[in-house]
Amino acid sequence: MKNRRLERALYGPTIYEVTFGLLLSLALGAGLAIVFLIFKPAEVVAELPKEDEVKAGTVYYVAGTMDHLKGKQWMRKRQMLVDGTPGEIALTEDDLNLMFMNGSEAGKQAMEKAAKAEAEAAAAKAAAAKPAKPNKPGSKPVAAAPALAPTPDEQAPTDLITPSVLNFRIRDGVVQVGLPTTIATLGYTFPVVAQMKGTFVKQGDTFVFVPETVMIGSLPLHRFPHATEYMMQRAMTSDALAPEITAAWKKLKNVEVDGNTIKLTI
Repeated sequence: MKNRRLERALYGPTIYEVTFGLLLSLALGAGLAIVFLIFKPAEVVAELPKEDEVKAGTVYYVAGTMDHLKGKQWMRKRQMLVDGTPGEIALTEDDLNLMFMNGSEAGKQAMEKAAKAEAEAAAAKAAAAKPAKPNKPGSKPVAAAPALAPTPDEQAPTDLITPSVLNFRIRDGVVQVGLPTTIATLGYTFPVVAQMKGTFVKQGDTFVFVPETVMIGSLPLHRFPHATEYMMQRAMTSDALAPEITAAWKKLKNVEVDGNTIKLTI
């Protein structure tokens, strides 16, 4: 009968044990690398740096604009799309960002939060400008008002993943779709930006967005086989798009990205 302990002491671990240990180490290392890249934030900039100013290993994110003046026709364009008005609709990134900001629950919450912050800032500025009344002789100094506790919608998110509002940027025939997200885990919150860059391609009878690159934080998801296809399938079945927009999109005759606009033909 073989003495396995003696054999192990004489010859060391078997080839199977070495192989298993190697595969386990590789899997653990790959998992840690993926987590590290996801939580390594993209650098948010107003514009992309010049080629000689790009930092090695840095992922950049430029949000699309949401100019109310440039996108003042967004409601009319949306209604034309929903009604199926024959003709061509030219959508800019300002139109799209205003549509999603006003048409999604996350967008409405963001606007309410921004309006509240603006009102509080104005009130604080007015209070600071108002001269304080001097205390009367012998009176006790007035204590400062205690800080208000955060309301439920201002507290740290409890969900693992809390997505914000979709953001669109269109440059030189390329559409970028960004989704700022907050990941809450182990009592900490981490901002993560997911961004895709691509164009529209007709598949069957419907035009679909086909990304060439997909970044989750600093993780290049497009380098993983079938990961992009799976993510796009989940996106198409989500409630990010209003049902009437989804129904109208299926009736489009053509979708073309021309420079900094998306042209829809009905």
